Amino acid sequence: MSSSEDPPVLTPEQNAEIAESWRLVLENLRSKEEESSEEEFEDSDEEASTSEQLSRHRKSWTIDEDKELLRRWMRKEEDDAIGVAMGRTTLSVRQRRRWLQWEKVDRFGKRTYDEFWVQVKDEFWKELGKEQKKE
Repeated sequence: MSSSEDPPVLTPEQNAEIAESWRLVLENLRSKEEESSEEEFEDSDEEASTSEQLSRHRKSWTIDEDKELLRRWMRKEEDDAIGVAMGRTTLSVRQRRRWLQWEKVDRFGKRTYDEFWVQVKDEFWKELGKEQKKE
């Protein structure tokens, strides 16, 4: 018994597409974080311990570290979107792609922005959990 106000359920293909998008975002964020960590430690006198720390960090990202990376990224994305809504008209290619993807998924039913992100994040963390169990 579903009322007309219930958000529609995405198909497995749509969920897989969204999860893959989030995986790519997370990989990109991880590599950017590692690059910035390398830059911070480049001038350090403790070269050996720094490279050991970086190599250890690259091997294992905890789910909490991943969540924090995504939280920071989403906060920045939301700030950018608010700026656009307030009159800044320049969107990066990445932002355009993200908004187009959101509109594409939203065409399957009327959902609020928050409902969409809750569903996307839930699906992403389920997929990420499955991957980490395999390893």
